[in-house]
Amino acid sequence: MEVLADRTPVPVPDYCYDLATGDGAWWYTRTDACSISVWTLDIHDIRTGKLTGQLSYLQADLIFTGADAPYWSHQVAIDKTDGWGTIGGTTVSGGGACKGDCTLASADIDFPRQTVTDTGLTFGDILPKTTVTASGDIDNGRTTVT
Repeated sequence: MEVLADRTPVPVPDYCYDLATGDGAWWYTRTDACSISVWTLDIHDIRTGKLTGQLSYLQADLIFTGADAPYWSHQVAIDKTDGWGTIGGTTVSGGGACKGDCTLASADIDFPRQTVTDTGLTFGDILPKTTVTASGDIDNGRTTVT
């Protein structure tokens, strides 16, 4: 986990928190876009099916680029807001995909396994590259972080 200590998420712009209602709606400018969702994860005993805990959290998605950059970043941060029961040791990790006019190398996916805690964020990001190269061309690329 020493490597994780050196990682720092890019801050989500203030406008995203100001405009967000927690429903996952996207807000955007020319070079960035963000979405904040509110979630509750139910924890069940796999033998009995009984609810044994709940973990409430915010999911903050941030997509950003530079005007002349051939790539963009899609970052997902998880921020625990509440919880009860058997939630200790809950971890998150992820991957990503790019669909459309883009590529995503496996080396450009960074969402290692992390323990959800009361302090700090767990997060990951991907760095897809556009396949559009001609000046003035417009195409579409869609990313997902899972």
